[in-house]
Amino acid sequence: MSYQVLSRKWRPRKFQDVIGQEHVTRSLQNAILKERLGHAYILTGTRGIGKTSIARIFGKSLRCSNRLEDGNACNECNSCIEFDKGSSLNVVEIDGASNNSVDDVRELINKVHTLPSSGKYKVYIIDEVHMLSTPAFNALLKTLEEPPEHVIFILATTEPQKLLNTVLSRCQRFDLRNASLDYLMTHLKTICEKEGIEYENDSIIKTICEQGKGSFRDTLSLMDQVLSFSQDRKLDREIVSVSLGLANTTAVERLLLAVVSGESLEVSNNLREIYSENVSLQNVYMALTDVMFNIIENIDGLVNIDISEELKSEYSKMDYSEVFWIFETLVKDYEWIKKSVNAEKVFEIGLRKLATRNEILSATPIKNIKKKSELKIDALVETPPQVSSPLEQKSEYEPEPEDESEQEVSLLEEEVQASPGPTEELVVEKNWDSFLSFIETHSKGIKANLEHGNLVEPIVNNGKKLLIKVGFKKRASLFYEYFNDKEILDKLINYARLHFETSEENTEVKLELLPDEISVDEFESIVDKEIRKEQKEIASKEKELSENPLLKQAQEMFNTKVDRIKVNK
Repeated sequence: MSYQVLSRKWRPRKFQDVIGQEHVTRSLQNAILKERLGHAYILTGTRGIGKTSIARIFGKSLRCSNRLEDGNACNECNSCIEFDKGSSLNVVEIDGASNNSVDDVRELINKVHTLPSSGKYKVYIIDEVHMLSTPAFNALLKTLEEPPEHVIFILATTEPQKLLNTVLSRCQRFDLRNASLDYLMTHLKTICEKEGIEYENDSIIKTICEQGKGSFRDTLSLMDQVLSFSQDRKLDREIVSVSLGLANTTAVERLLLAVVSGESLEVSNNLREIYSENVSLQNVYMALTDVMFNIIENIDGLVNIDISEELKSEYSKMDYSEVFWIFETLVKDYEWIKKSVNAEKVFEIGLRKLATRNEILSATPIKNIKKKSELKIDALVETPPQVSSPLEQKSEYEPEPEDESEQEVSLLEEEVQASPGPTEELVVEKNWDSFLSFIETHSKGIKANLEHGNLVEPIVNNGKKLLIKVGFKKRASLFYEYFNDKEILDKLINYARLHFETSEENTEVKLELLPDEISVDEFESIVDKEIRKEQKEIASKEKELSENPLLKQAQEMFNTKVDRIKVNK
């Protein structure tokens, strides 16, 4: 006997064989047992989750002359035997894609009035019914609403939104669910056991089921594909990866490790190595986001998930917000990556951008040697603030051991005493700008987030009370919520206390959410102000270039006109 693919071999034959659709099968069984049958049913859902199988099981049971107590067909009577052979004249299965014209529907309507050759019902199963044309639907409406008593319609579709409301209103509708990963894995393990298929570990089964994306048929088709590549029906991770064109898990973890640890060149090397294994960009992206999602989902228990120790170590150093920001940025970038002419290279640059996020998002270059005034301020900080931001920048400045630091402060004090008077270098003006500079030396991430807001009113600092009011527009509510986090707000207050040299009880930072419609004169965020300034400079430069005598001379010479001048940022 010729080989039969798994999806056909393991197709459900009775209601109990249908996995994950109990809400549908139980309703249909009850309808049969209690003889409360409708004249038209519609089964909807994505491909490969059991729509046609349920329709056939239901239709076979309706025709069975010796039905079992649970509502299933007996599989022994003439009606069941004819159905299994595909020779039944009373169960008519129609493909809506190839029989979608008005003439096809009219032919069907003419036949429905013919009584069944045996039994009580004549069943019409129309698969992919959404493919019928609008005129065909209109021709079917009357019959669908009031068919002869012996006719039952069972319609199946993957796109119910394409059906006319007049059609939907005439049917009992059942929406099938996509199979959960647990259901798929249990089902596939059972098949492997009965088919004598050996696999290295459960992660092999999980990978195949994940690629099936909730479809039983797709999952079994993928298993057939893997088995075709394997010679002895023994599966390991390499066989699955190569046969399905998937990125090797180890290679994906190396790629992600390079991204989060800031190794830009390693990102390119690892990504190109994956491409060399004939893995598509989409599969690389899906594998990468799957690993990242697994990490985020288990961020409080990384020790319990199956990833490399190096990756666990890097993620344990990161703040939650940074972890989420990296994932969000990758997801957003994918939209323009797909639209690019050379998507693979753009994807590579996108990942390298994430790897160099610290340098890109730094407002100013990181300096290894601090000014003496900054060193003096650092001497006031007993405990260095911890990293906590999606845009956090880890400073390249590494604090010296305690004794050396004390020695530097001591030398600084000697220089101050030896100098004839206070030097300009040691004078620190305490204002909003100096406060932002102070924050940058300790937490570039907090500073970068703070720049999406600005002062609502001048800082109040009368020597006893320090009050800083910071506003954010509604469109920047993400940053407003960020600073509403108690831990982050406490850090901001601590920075203010240290910089302005006030006590904790006399230091207050208030946050306000402002309407987007507020005028520029009343409020403008630091970021918006910088953007407006940059745009003004560009406009000025473009105007200057448009009035350039050489350009005017060239236009006259070639009898043409420059439509637009664009200055790159």
